[in-house]
Amino acid sequence: IVTYNTVIKAWTNSREEAAISKAERIMERMEQYSNNGKLHGHEDGHGQDFLNVKPDSYTYNTMITGWLRSGTGIMAIEQSETLLRTMVDKYLQGDTKLKPNQKIFSAIINKWAKSDPSKNIGVKRSVNLLQLMESLHQNHGCHDLLPDKITYTNIIDAIARSRSPSGGKMALELLETMEQKYANGDYGIKPSVQTFSCVLLSLLNSDMEDKHQIANKIPDRMEAIGVKPNAYTWNYIIHVASTVTGTKEIKVEAFKVALNSFQSLRRSSETDSYTYAFFLKAIQHLLPVCLMKSSIIKETFLECAHEGKMTDQVLYRL
Repeated sequence: IVTYNTVIKAWTNSREEAAISKAERIMERMEQYSNNGKLHGHEDGHGQDFLNVKPDSYTYNTMITGWLRSGTGIMAIEQSETLLRTMVDKYLQGDTKLKPNQKIFSAIINKWAKSDPSKNIGVKRSVNLLQLMESLHQNHGCHDLLPDKITYTNIIDAIARSRSPSGGKMALELLETMEQKYANGDYGIKPSVQTFSCVLLSLLNSDMEDKHQIANKIPDRMEAIGVKPNAYTWNYIIHVASTVTGTKEIKVEAFKVALNSFQSLRRSSETDSYTYAFFLKAIQHLLPVCLMKSSIIKETFLECAHEGKMTDQVLYRL
């Protein structure tokens, strides 16, 4: 089996066209020889001792990694997941040598999470694999299959990039799971600044009526676990608030959230062009037409120009 695995490894590392397909055919032959117990053309069974070439975890992991690096898009991720699920099925049937590991699971989940959001399958496939990973950890003795913060954050990022109206709720559920696990002692899953930023971005296209209130509470959730909000945090809160729809009262409430974040950035001298662009969007979208609205727009524009942070994005919001 060492010889076969070495050849498969060589093909998966090769830059030759269709190299991964050649590696796959070798793995298929390994399966065939293991099942038949003899090579084609050796009906008498001579050499059967050399036919113990059943693919092992190294074979599967090498093929999965090879597919993920093959550059063949969605097909590569699908092939990798098929191999992983085959491993899982055989492990659950008693082949303990095919116990999957965290690295391979995370690699496939992360590839799905970063796949083209227009295909609208990456989020579902990555979440399904995350659930399988957690089930194996909790119920089938795979104690090392612990999803980390990178895996969760990549999925939340995929949700945000999908621009799904239900994405905000999904992202918040994953964030809550991370917070609970961290509180229970799983310190490797502590949400990062990037995690919270992705959650905020998932709220942009959310249909949740109270998304501005949820966004406004994110800094408190961050500080509760020792994560310091940064300029991205406050900018994204302003942006989320600027997308709120509903009654005049709800819009005014959302504007107060945007204004509070804008002032926080001003106090810390962390404003940038995005701060002014998002805040101007909030003014235009949330406040009714009146003299006060015109005055706020003028003051914001002059301050932006004075700070030297004028960009096309800012001018677009006027």
